[in-house]
Amino acid sequence: MVEQKNLYELNALLPNKEALYDILSDKFSLVLPNIQSRACSIDYLLKCSRFDVYTIKQEHYRVYNRKLKQKRTTSELIELLEKLAPGKPLGFDAFAPPNKLWLINVIYSLKSEHPIFVLPKPIIQRAISKEYYYYLPKFLFRFL
Repeated sequence: MVEQKNLYELNALLPNKEALYDILSDKFSLVLPNIQSRACSIDYLLKCSRFDVYTIKQEHYRVYNRKLKQKRTTSELIELLEKLAPGKPLGFDAFAPPNKLWLINVIYSLKSEHPIFVLPKPIIQRAISKEYYYYLPKFLFRFL
């Protein structure tokens, strides 16, 4: 009977998934997967509110603004996050994944020097021989 009363009170405070999502995002400063993703269920959000699953705070969250060096599938990114996430389960899997951009950003926040983020060094070839480096500024100065 007591559990039933608590559920009614909870439903009055949080009438839908969006309300719980907003509270976790705003009051707890958590960065959650997109609310439209399959991973962002009411069950997942309740686990986040109890901190039973891995969560990341806004102050630790970093955005990766480039393309990945190698294309990765969502399931590969989930496996990588499982290895990097310290000690807690993720609360989702490859069958109900979060959005890919959120996964990439969380992995980047945890380990920005991971090989999937390292860009290859550009190969610069010398187009002008060493002898002409001496004369090049003088030559160019004539045209300025």
